[in-house]
Amino acid sequence: MPEISVIVTTYNRELLLTKTVNAILNQTFKDFELIIVDNFSNYNFFKHIESFNDKRILPFQNHNNGIIAVNRNFGIKKAQGTFIAFCDDDDVWTSNKLFSCNKIINQEIDFVYHDMQIFTNNSLILRRVLRGRHLKSPVLIDLLVNGNYIIYTSVVIRKEILIQTKGFNESKDMIATEDYNAWLKVSEITEKFYYLPKTLGGYLVHDSGLSRKDISKNIENATLEFIGKLDHVQLKKYYSGIKYTEGRFKYLAEDFSNAKLNLQYSLKYGRNFEIRLKSAFMLLGCYLK
Repeated sequence: MPEISVIVTTYNRELLLTKTVNAILNQTFKDFELIIVDNFSNYNFFKHIESFNDKRILPFQNHNNGIIAVNRNFGIKKAQGTFIAFCDDDDVWTSNKLFSCNKIINQEIDFVYHDMQIFTNNSLILRRVLRGRHLKSPVLIDLLVNGNYIIYTSVVIRKEILIQTKGFNESKDMIATEDYNAWLKVSEITEKFYYLPKTLGGYLVHDSGLSRKDISKNIENATLEFIGKLDHVQLKKYYSGIKYTEGRFKYLAEDFSNAKLNLQYSLKYGRNFEIRLKSAFMLLGCYLK
């Protein structure tokens, strides 16, 4: 059995998938299988996979009805590795990503994640680095109060943990936040999270069709079952993140009266200085309009 199972879900991104697969096959760490789950793309998927001529690739097709968590869970069920790594079909890794993560996770760690370079547009124009952060114990409370800084495609996790937590929630009300929900469930089982402050991949940001308002609501859906564990002060910090997201959406939509209400809350109870500073600038903009 391989040490690591890499799971890639894909749909109608033949050219981008080629870059993703090549980056994975180019890893200096070789003891892995690559499970690719396709949502019945509009090209000959199996023929395309054959062109890589690598026996480590295990291609599958499965309908997910627009819910990517379905095919992520499909891949988990097919995985034979001790650990599981995730990569989207439009992202790439540096050649030492698996080596670096495997070195850490074998030291009695259950969950490792790292920084990712952010790109924008299909031309992969460099933008900036999306950085993770060290999590304080209890991890569950930290993730709720301070938000999710764990990038899905940076994660390597012990498979047995994912099996215990039943993978990703397949509800349409958690689209784009199902990974956040999964990490919260994992944190109830283990505190052995490890942040590796290295940039080990590229993360493509583009229009997913989901508005900021939808994302804000889905964050609430992803965290709802856990917020009962927060005390009064922690709950205010938690909601400050929700209010900031809603306030920013209202501000960009030029709904300044409602933006003020959300941003005032975020400014007062913001979970960190950056959020409070951004809230203050947008509030000033509201009053100047």
